[in-house]
Amino acid sequence: MGILVVASTLCNTIIKSVIGRVRPDIHRLAGFTNEPGYSFASGHSTFTTVLFGCLFLMFLVKMKSNAARFGWGIGALVMILLVMFSRIFVGVHYPTDTVGGFLEGLTFLMLTYPTYLKYKAKKYSWKILN
Repeated sequence: MGILVVASTLCNTIIKSVIGRVRPDIHRLAGFTNEPGYSFASGHSTFTTVLFGCLFLMFLVKMKSNAARFGWGIGALVMILLVMFSRIFVGVHYPTDTVGGFLEGLTFLMLTYPTYLKYKAKKYSWKILN
């Protein structure tokens, strides 16, 4: 999970530099008037998606019931959506910035989760054999 967070942060920095979209100037809360950097894609949205997505996917195999999976999945999604909304609310991102950050984080999860499953399968099969 740590490697994924670092990789997604680096990728987000590169995307921000390449696209170079300026942050919105109107309706910004006073505490965020000097928010540095570019706007697209939201790093907070990317990080939150990777964090809660990783936690959900790591514990998915440990959950016994579909109701637990559904509940924790909805909980993770609500946390991600709250962070996305907060970035728009304080006026430092456009809605498309947060959606872009979400999609970036989701892409990282989809690309790395199969590797995680292979690693876990090897780890558990080794324990069974020994």
